[in-house]
Amino acid sequence: MVRSVKKPHLYIITGLSGAGRSTALNILEDHGFFCLDNLPGEMLDSAVDYAANHPDKARGFALGLDPKDKSLIHDFPKIKKSLTKNFYVKIIFLSAQDDVIAARYASTKRRHPYSIRSTKDIKSSISKERKALSALEDHIDFHIDTSTLSPKDLQKMLENYLGSALPTRRMQVLLTSFGFKYGVPRSLESLVDVRILKNPHYDIKLRKKTGLKRSVRDYIFNAEPAPEFLSHLSAWYSFLIPKYFDEGLNYFRICIGCTGGKHRSVAVTEELGKILKSLKLSYCDVVIIHRDIEK
Repeated sequence: MVRSVKKPHLYIITGLSGAGRSTALNILEDHGFFCLDNLPGEMLDSAVDYAANHPDKARGFALGLDPKDKSLIHDFPKIKKSLTKNFYVKIIFLSAQDDVIAARYASTKRRHPYSIRSTKDIKSSISKERKALSALEDHIDFHIDTSTLSPKDLQKMLENYLGSALPTRRMQVLLTSFGFKYGVPRSLESLVDVRILKNPHYDIKLRKKTGLKRSVRDYIFNAEPAPEFLSHLSAWYSFLIPKYFDEGLNYFRICIGCTGGKHRSVAVTEELGKILKSLKLSYCDVVIIHRDIEK
């Protein structure tokens, strides 16, 4: 008995320029998909062969079909037939109302790919693209009108459509301790100043140690206002992180600072990390970095 090999899915994301193709691909990429956008037609076979021969390299595969590539659009029926030999092919088509697309191009100051240099009529360009893409109508599996959708709404629609084919999205929470004397980290979503806590620097026995040591942590957390401070801090982030995840955030950096980045910020970062890990959020990966602990 010959055992059949299950073919992987390949999602082709296309549609009107300005309708959200890049956003859709970014959403799939955040779920672990191997995504390629604006791939020249000459490179399509190589990319597809790689995906077919390396199914373990990603959780899924997605290609962004560029409406500017008229040869790809024209030859699409033949291309799709070829792709189905190795994949279950699904076509996701994004569109939006003309005035919405026109407004999006006006806000970005970009030129529509179907525009003619001698005219600035964006509506005419959109109309030409609609006509060119009409060749794909019979092949569309899922059509999304993004006229009134936020990126979060689009994400939910894609997640609902792909269902079990879409791996669970994950969120990385990066906790970084630092010293204000060395500067605040440039990239962060949330900042915590712990300089109100008792400072081990003024205890000669603890000065050369770090917040990783039990004696330093006890010195900090056994003194006021540390217990109440930690209680409020843990309650706040226990509430906040799931809310940000629901909003579509995949990366959340919390920077915790004290004067030198060696004692209080390190101790609080470690303790907050334990608390967040104890919540056992299935989608959450907690990573701890101590930026200035050796300075």
